[in-house]
Amino acid sequence: MPDSGSICFGVSGAKKTQHRTGHRTRSHIKNAMLRKITFSRSMKNFLPLFAFAVSIFIRTTFADDFKSMVVASGITADLPRIHGDQFMVIRNFTQDDGSPRGVVTVTKPPNGGTSINVLAAAVLDASPPDVINSVVIAGPADVSVTCGTTTGNCFISFRKDSN
Repeated sequence: MPDSGSICFGVSGAKKTQHRTGHRTRSHIKNAMLRKITFSRSMKNFLPLFAFAVSIFIRTTFADDFKSMVVASGITADLPRIHGDQFMVIRNFTQDDGSPRGVVTVTKPPNGGTSINVLAAAVLDASPPDVINSVVIAGPADVSVTCGTTTGNCFISFRKDSN
């Protein structure tokens, strides 16, 4: 005959402690606590990886937005207009051979006015080698590129950005 402490009321197969107190056994509580600890550890590992992934995504989204353009010999090409709240960075302006050199010309809009040469092309096969210069042009400005009347082409890379 069972004693009064181990009598189960109404549910067959239930554990003694659950029927006495209405709570689950300690082993179940311990397993739930271990699951919470494991979850928090995985979150601690996840957060730095997530931050790293977001930073890589942002870098690839906004990085390397320079545009490149090849200008044939003897041709003048217009670059996009730079408005008053913008600027343009010309990082690279090179030419295949050097007779005469290509130039980047800036004119203030809307009247036009005087054109000013702000950059001359670096010749690729010069001896000693030419230094490849860069220039920043603040707006408002109209920018054009003229390649020298040689047999080669000119190459320019630029970026237009807001202040």
